[in-house]
Amino acid sequence: MKSITTIILVLIVLGGAWVLLGGAKSVPLTVLTPLEKSALKASTVLAPEQPVAGETTKLTFTFTDESGNPAALVLHHARRVHVVIISKDLATLGHIHPQDFSSDMAPEVKSGVYSVEYAFPEAGKYIVAVDVMSDAETLAQQFLVNVTGSPSMGRVKDDMSLSKCFKGYTQEATDEYTKPFLVADMEVACSDGYKITLAPGSSKIIAGAETLLRLHVEKGGKPVTDLAPYLSAPIHFAIVPESLAFTLHRHGSVDETLASDDMAMGDQQAMAMKIDDHVSMEGMEGMHHDDDVPTAFGPDLISEPIAFPQPGKYRVFVQMKHGAEIITADFMVDVAQGIAGTGVTKTFDLTVTGKKIVSGSSTLTVNQGDTVSITVTDTDEGEELHVHGYDKSVEFEKGEKATITFVASASGRFPFELENSKTDIGALEVMPQ
Repeated sequence: MKSITTIILVLIVLGGAWVLLGGAKSVPLTVLTPLEKSALKASTVLAPEQPVAGETTKLTFTFTDESGNPAALVLHHARRVHVVIISKDLATLGHIHPQDFSSDMAPEVKSGVYSVEYAFPEAGKYIVAVDVMSDAETLAQQFLVNVTGSPSMGRVKDDMSLSKCFKGYTQEATDEYTKPFLVADMEVACSDGYKITLAPGSSKIIAGAETLLRLHVEKGGKPVTDLAPYLSAPIHFAIVPESLAFTLHRHGSVDETLASDDMAMGDQQAMAMKIDDHVSMEGMEGMHHDDDVPTAFGPDLISEPIAFPQPGKYRVFVQMKHGAEIITADFMVDVAQGIAGTGVTKTFDLTVTGKKIVSGSSTLTVNQGDTVSITVTDTDEGEELHVHGYDKSVEFEKGEKATITFVASASGRFPFELENSKTDIGALEVMPQ
């Protein structure tokens, strides 16, 4: 009896050790909570249920509306469903669509069920993000997929260089490339590829605060001026933190008016003073829809405003198109902890007559982290007050007061104007902490 008890104890110990050493069966699929709420819902099944590295996996997504009926998805950026896949080591990117695998989308559109195929290149964890849109809602849903087999993926490799050279990938069909993009394969000698320089809008990217990413593209030492739209946008961004907790799928526009060497990296004040004079951040809010895109452009591109939700290191994948080549680049950025609020609210009352401030100061000075409250009255006409850089605005009728309130998270000088008449009437000066 004692020997049987001993055997059982040994088996329990060995079994516990096996679990600790990773022998327990991993869960193939985990659903993550979206960053933003949506009435649309998404679920997925894998075939095979347990993906294996190097073998094709079919991922089938079902989209429903708030009533549980098949969701009526609309085209956005030339596709109804965008699927972005990024590995835990941040070394692999997939950007695929059901339309890449089927020319007849009628059954999928009717049923709300869409499928893609993907060969996960290495064993390990991947985040799978789907972005869809209906007439009334958007949904960004993410899943974690555990892939078995070999080889196993390695650790995240830090490379903080913001100017690198990359090769182009010949598209398989119009705007289509279904194989994984591997960071190890993308970088090439500058003589053989595209030199891409990333310039964040400030020397320090702050978690939770909107920032802009500028890119300059050259080839053979010359600016590339004939980039083409890729999936109905000048540029796509797939952004993921080291934690693999979420992804951000963002877009950008042509930056034709700000010369790249005019935007020295870290020149927060220059950006604040110039950005809205040339590229309206408010206008870029619609870039997740299909906006008009020129047929040829470059060499300068700019992202829509991007807020990195958490501090830490992020991989920023960038995709654009030149001729029949899809250019995929990657950069790492370090996002700092958000600015702590001071708990102080600075209030300002302005009266405008004849498009000039007649009561109140034209220079509003606050400290970084202060809450700013600006109340404005125009005695002549209805207008809109717009604070550049922060992209904060408020409309008001003649003789009526209107107030803007926000936290001064970024330091620098930020002009504000009467938007309708394009008249600068003052500036907000935010002193750094």
